Formats: sequence, structure tokens, C-alpha cells
Amino acid sequence: MMKNYSRVLCWTFFAFLLTWGERTYAQPGDVNSIAIRLVEFDANTLQIEVRPNATWTQSDGIVNMTFAIRWDSDAGGSLGSPSQLNFADFCMLQGIPLQANPGIDNVDNAGSRYRGYNANGSGFPAECSFAADTWVPFARIPVTGLTGCATFEIVTSDAYTSQLAVNSDWFVSIGGTNITANSPVVGPGVQLGDCGSDCEGVIGGPAGPGTPCDDEDACTTDDLYDANCDCVGTPVAAPSISSTTSNSPICAGEVLTLGVTASTSTGSLSYSWTGTGTFSPNANSANVSVSGAATGDYEVSVSNGCATATAIVEVTVDPVPAAPDPGSYGPACSDAADITLDGTPAGGVWTGTGVSGSGPYVFDPSVGTQTLTYTITSNGCSNSATTQIVVGTCDCAGVVNGSAFIDNCGDCVGGTTGAEPCAFDCPDLQANIGDACDDEDASTEND
Repeated sequence: MMKNYSRVLCWTFFAFLLTWGERTYAQPGDVNSIAIRLVEFDANTLQIEVRPNATWTQSDGIVNMTFAIRWDSDAGGSLGSPSQLNFADFCMLQGIPLQANPGIDNVDNAGSRYRGYNANGSGFPAECSFAADTWVPFARIPVTGLTGCATFEIVTSDAYTSQLAVNSDWFVSIGGTNITANSPVVGPGVQLGDCGSDCEGVIGGPAGPGTPCDDEDACTTDDLYDANCDCVGTPVAAPSISSTTSNSPICAGEVLTLGVTASTSTGSLSYSWTGTGTFSPNANSANVSVSGAATGDYEVSVSNGCATATAIVEVTVDPVPAAPDPGSYGPACSDAADITLDGTPAGGVWTGTGVSGSGPYVFDPSVGTQTLTYTITSNGCSNSATTQIVVGTCDCAGVVNGSAFIDNCGDCVGGTTGAEPCAFDCPDLQANIGDACDDEDASTEND
């Protein structure tokens, strides 16, 4: 019994080898290209599809495949073992069973993650046939653990898959013939995970409504994306004007001074004054002087480069009264009585050496010749004029610095009197009896 059983096994194994050899080394039929691609089956499943370039049957021979699926490692996730059991047609499972490559099990390399797969064909059952140029479901791959948006793609060849130790470049053979060069990997791949575009157009990006952005406007702050993904900032506030200053009211002809104090939360401040007159050093300073000012409003604008604040300074320029008439006085004798000072219009103030009083004002001639000032004031504005009072020694005729004198007869003569002096008692000496003289005798006195 044991020998018979062994003989049956041997014949069975021989028949298997014969069948395997026939299938392995059968000549290829019309198929010499098998394209491959990934499509989305559902949110958690990739579907691998293949496409022959001619009718694909058992006669085309056994198919062997090697490939790797690649995606961004930042998106996380892992790919599982393939499933070929969910199809109504078991041709692929029986003819080209796909298995996960244990050596490339969700391996990270240079920013990408890889999962490798191999298919060692055993040949389609005789009843299996696939139409030319038609995509055929081949296997499904479960996707788990994605944390971002991943683009899955079958790798034709890259720096990782082409390594000798990895050896997972895309490869396909049929009937023992390498047809990889004729068999394209068709893109673009499949996106799974959180793949909605953010406000910056980045798939799965973090820039959602309420997140910071830059609206490229220097005049806004705290820029955020709104519900419509518009980048909207808060406008920079205008400067704050805390105070303005002026020396108003002023009198016509005086220099007006203006100033402003302001602050800003951002940027630097610039200033601009407008109003009647000439501004110094210029109209763009915080503090200015104005010549030729007039009654009215002066406006200052303060800007931080984004927004502007304004303030009005009301200015009053009062007119200067017309010059007064101080009148004329003197000449006066130095020993004369005080002189009362008048002026037109009345009510002004006299100032100068020798002036006293507070209305009426008087001048004391004993101080000599003086120039006095008469000033009138209206609405705080003043005007003045001067007059000179000449003071001197008067002669006997009362003429300041006159030449009249008392002659030897005791009369005031000469000068403005028109009188002639009386004759001298001693004509040759032009002297009178009793006048002082010098007898040139040192021993005498009271000559």
C-alpha cells in the first residue's frame, strides 16, 4: 500500500512539473505591454488596475510583477497586504496572486514612505480572458492611519527603489519575456486623507479660516483668513493727538507759535500745518513759527503712514492801534517847574527819565534833555511814539542856552533882549568900579 501511495504522489508531482514547465516557458501571445495604475476605490482603499495592449488569455503566459507604492511620509499612514478575494472574477487571484514584500514594509526614505509588492504568476485558468486596452481591477490595498493628505503612486524607478538591496523598480514580464519598457506606469496617482485645499491652495495645509496670514498691506495688523479665505487685517489706528498749543491771541506783526503732541502705536509720525502765513522751519514740523499770521483756523494733520488725525487751532490776531501823537514840549530851563505831558489819543502811558505820575504824567526838567515815549494799548496790542524835550541853562531873558546877561548897570541885556549894556567905569579895561582885579602884588588881597 505504501509503495502504491508513493507512486501516485510521484506521478502527481511529475504532472505538476510538466504543467508548470509548459506554462512557464510557453511562447508569448499577442500581449507585449501591461500598463499599471492606481485609482481610488474608497476613502481608505487603493485599487490597482492593469491594462493589456491585446486580448489577454492563458496563452500569453505567466506574468510576474514587482513594484512599490510611494507617498509623502509627512502624511503618515501605512499600506496593508493586498486583497484579491473581493472580486466576482477570481482570475487575477488564481493567475497573478499579489503579495506584500516583507522587506519594504512602510519604509521611510528621504521624505517618502514605501510599500513593496510582488506577484509570481501561475497562469490564468483557461476560461479567463481580458479585452485589449481595457483597465482591469487587479488588487486592492487598505490604507490606514493617514494624518494628512497623501498622494499615492506606483514608482517607475527612484533613488530608493533602484538600490540593489531594495530592487523594487517597476518590473513586469509575461511568458518569461521582460516587457517593462513597453508597460507604462500611468499617473497621476491617488490622493487620500485630508486633501482639501487650505486658504493658500495647499492640499491639507494648515492655513484655514482664523489662522494668521499676510495681506501685504503695511497698514493692517493681526491679519487672519476669514470664512471666505480672504486675508483680512485690522487697519492701523490713526495717531492720537493729545494736545495742541499756541501763543494766540497775538498782535499783528508778531510771530505766531503753534505746536502739537501726538502718539502712535505703529510707524513714525509726520506733520502738516495749513493756514495763513509763512511757516518756519517748515509746515512739516511738530512745532512751528508763523510770520504774517491772521485770525482764523490753523489745521494740523498727523499721519503714521497709514491713517491721519487732524486738529484745529483757533487763532486770533488783534490789530495794532494807530501810532499816537505825543505832542511837543520845551525847550525848558533846567530849573523850571515840572512839565505836564499830554498825548493823543488820551489814556496812554508815558515813560522815560524824569517822568513821574500815572495820569496826568509830568516831566522834571532838572534831569536834562530827554527823549520820552508815549504808548497806547488796545486789546493787548500797543503802539508808541517819542518826543524829545530839550533842557538847558537859561539866560537872564529865560532863553535856554541864550546869550543875554546882566550888565554893570544890573540890566538884562544882549541875546534876545535887544538891549545894549551900559558903559564901563574903566572902558580900557572893560570893567566897572568894584569889579575884581589883580594888582600883581603878592602882599595884597581882595584887589
